[in-house]
Amino acid sequence: MRSSFVLSICAAAGMACAVHAQPANDHCDSAEIISGTGGFGLDSTGADTDGAADTCATGNIYQDVWFQWTALATEVVTFSLCDSTGNDTVIAVYDGAGCPAGGPVACNDDSCEFQSRLSLSVNSGQTYMIRVGSYSEGDTMSATLAISGTLPPPANDHCDSPNVIDGFGTFPVSTDGTDTDGAADTCGAGTIYQDVWFEWTAAASGNVQLELCGSTSNDTTMAVYDGAGCPGGAPVVCNDDSCGLQSKLNFAVSSGSTYMIRVGSYYEGNTMNATLAIQNYVPGVVAGPIVSPVNGNTYYMLEASSWTAGEASAVAMGGHLATVRSEDENNWLFNDLMKFDGYQFRRGWIGINDQEFLNSYVWTSGEPVSYTNWGGGEPNHANGTEFYGQIPWYATGWNDNSDLPGDDPCYPLVEIITVTGCPADFDGDGTVDFFDYDAFVVCFEDPDCTNADFDGDGTVDFFDYDAFVVAFETPCP
Repeated sequence: MRSSFVLSICAAAGMACAVHAQPANDHCDSAEIISGTGGFGLDSTGADTDGAADTCATGNIYQDVWFQWTALATEVVTFSLCDSTGNDTVIAVYDGAGCPAGGPVACNDDSCEFQSRLSLSVNSGQTYMIRVGSYSEGDTMSATLAISGTLPPPANDHCDSPNVIDGFGTFPVSTDGTDTDGAADTCGAGTIYQDVWFEWTAAASGNVQLELCGSTSNDTTMAVYDGAGCPGGAPVVCNDDSCGLQSKLNFAVSSGSTYMIRVGSYYEGNTMNATLAIQNYVPGVVAGPIVSPVNGNTYYMLEASSWTAGEASAVAMGGHLATVRSEDENNWLFNDLMKFDGYQFRRGWIGINDQEFLNSYVWTSGEPVSYTNWGGGEPNHANGTEFYGQIPWYATGWNDNSDLPGDDPCYPLVEIITVTGCPADFDGDGTVDFFDYDAFVVCFEDPDCTNADFDGDGTVDFFDYDAFVVAFETPCP
C-alpha cells in the first residue's frame, strides 16, 4: 500500500523514485517469530512507525520492525545491535505476545556508541515482543539483532546472602554467572575470583576438613573466615592447590561456632560446578614408615594439619613431632622425608616450640635443645602468634609459624625412636656417652619430660634414675 502511494506521487511529479517494499515484520501484528539465542537479521528499509511513543531517551522508536521472541531457558538475556550498523538505534522489549497494550519492560537508546543493547532476566517458555528501530525519524538500517544468554547468578553469589549449612555432608557449588565480591585475600593468588559463599555452623568441636578434590577440573581456591556475615578480616585458613589444582584444607572448630566459607577460582572469569565436601578430619599418613639412615629412627609424614593436631597424632602413634639433633638429621628431613616423592613445595612441622614461655624453646620429645637451625630473621613471633617450628619448603633454615598458618599447608613430621640394644643411648645418636647421661638428667629434672620414665612403670622417680645408671654402665652388644 505504501509503495503504491509513493509510486503515484512520483508519477504525478514526473520523477523516477526508488521504491522499497515494507518489511514483512514492519507492524507488531505481523512480527517475525523467533526463539532462543543467536543472530537475527533485520532491515527497516521501507518501514513506517506503528508502535506507541514509548519514552526511551527519545520520543519514539522510528521506522520500527518487530520480533516475537520466546525464551528457551531461564537466564539473563542480552539483546544487542552493537557493531552491526552505523545507524543510531533504539530497542524496546514488551512482555507477552502480540501488539503491546502497555509500556516496555526494558528499553535502550545508546549503549555502545549510538547502538542499543539491553539485558533482562527471562523465564523459559516466556514470550516477549521486541521492537527495533531508529532514534531519528526517517532513518533506516540493515543490522543483526544478537541475542545471547547467561545463567543468572546463584543466590549465594555475595557474602551477604550465603547458603546457610551445618554439620558434615556434601554441598553443591555453582559459580556460573557469579562476580567477585570478596576481598583480595592472598592464598596462592591475588584474590578468589567468581566466588560463592556458605555460612557453616559446626555441630561439634574438633578438626574439620573441607575439600573440592575430584569434583571439578577447575583451578580452585577456598578460604574460611571466623564468624557469620561478610568478613571483616583475613581468613583463618586458605588453600589454593592441595589435590592437583583443587583445594583442600582443615582447621579446628568449636561446637556451635559459625564460619564463612568462600569458594571460587584461581583465574578471573573461570566458573565451575563442583561439590564441597565437609567432614571430620583425621590426619592420614602421606609417607612412611621410613627409617632414617642418620639415626635409625622411624619417621612418618602426615597430612597437613595444625601443629597441635600434628603433635597429638604423633603421640597417638607412639612418638612426637621430630626432634632435630644435628645438621645431618635436618638435611635428611628436608631432602628425603619432605620431598620423598619429588614434590618440592611442602612445609614440615617439627617439635621445637616456645608456646609455654616466650623464647624458651623446647622439644616435644623432652630432649634438650642441643641443635638449632633458624633461618635469617627467625624466630620472629610475627603477629604475636608464631610459637611453632617448621622447616619451610625453600630452605633448611627453620621458621616459626602460627598453629594453623593461613598460607601454605604444613605437614607434621613424626619421629618414633627405635629401641636398640643400647637403651642408654638417650640422645639417639648411636653412641652411649656422657651426652646421653646429661640428656637423661635434663629430662629427669623436667616434670613435663615423659621420656625419663626409663623403667616404663608410668611414673618418673628415682627407680628410673637407677635403671638408667645400670643401663649406662652396662656394655652394649
